[in-house]
Amino acid sequence: MNTRLVCAALGAWALAALPAQGQGVAEPHFCGDAQPLPACSTFIVFEAGAGYRARRGAGELDLSWHAGVLSNRGRSAVGATAFFATDLDGERGWFSSRVGLLPRYRRWLSRTASVDLSAGPVLEVGRRQPALGATAEVAVGWGNDIAITGRLDVGGRTGVGWVGGVKLGSKQASNGIEAEAVALVVYGLIALVRWVGTIDDCIFWCGNPLD
Repeated sequence: MNTRLVCAALGAWALAALPAQGQGVAEPHFCGDAQPLPACSTFIVFEAGAGYRARRGAGELDLSWHAGVLSNRGRSAVGATAFFATDLDGERGWFSSRVGLLPRYRRWLSRTASVDLSAGPVLEVGRRQPALGATAEVAVGWGNDIAITGRLDVGGRTGVGWVGGVKLGSKQASNGIEAEAVALVVYGLIALVRWVGTIDDCIFWCGNPLD
């Protein structure tokens, strides 16, 4: 009798320990919002950024976008993003842009915080002939929300430039695009004021062409 009771108890315990059908441990999968393992095996990266670009003593508004896919490998993730950035020189009234495909490495510091490193060749385009250059960027923050960034641009037509700014991730993408639009309008107004001031100075020093 005791033997039968022990066997029945062991059988019941074994059945209880088995996962219910369809309720096993979830496998890592593709995610729209970035998370480390075991939540995601692969995830989308979409970021919109704005910053200040210093080059040869001049300051420029820099707007940038990243879009791509990364795959988790333990506490790290690797992949690549399509990259586009443009900066506007309000004093000279022209802009230059960079486009490329940048390999990226991410190190997860927690479930949300991370450090990202990306670098690779880019093509610089603008009012001059396209020229080959390179870009390297480091970003620290929360990938789906906001990150502080630093970027180095070398080569191309505009030489060496440093960019410091912020990027908004996939959860804040719409806010990021709106913020970039506002920054672009404000910078355009500043450029217009500078241009009007330059015209006034020329009229004062060069003489009024209507006289």
